[in-house]
Amino acid sequence: MTGDMVGAKEAERIGLVEQVVPLDELIPTAEKLASRLANGPASTIMIKKAINELSEMTMEASMDYSIRLQFQSTRTEDHNEAVKAWLEKRKSVFRGK
Repeated sequence: MTGDMVGAKEAERIGLVEQVVPLDELIPTAEKLASRLANGPASTIMIKKAINELSEMTMEASMDYSIRLQFQSTRTEDHNEAVKAWLEKRKSVFRGK
C-alpha cells in the first residue's frame, strides 16, 4: 500500500506471490499449479464462479447467492471426503466432484 518496490523473495515471504522460481522453471511450475487448481476440490470451482458473478449483484442478492453456494458445497463428494479424512486424521484426496 506504500508503493515501495518489493523484491521477488520479499514478495514471496509476505505472501504477495505464491512462489518464486528461476525463469527456466516458470512455465513448468505454472502448469503444475494450474493442474493442481484444475483438479482441486469442487469448492475451488464454486469460489471462481462466485468471484465472477458476485461483482454484478446487489449486496442482498450476493449474500443469498453465497449462502446457496455454501449449502451446495456441503453436498459435494469432496466435502464428504474432507470430513472423512479429518475424522480419520489423514490428508484429503479431492477429485473435484
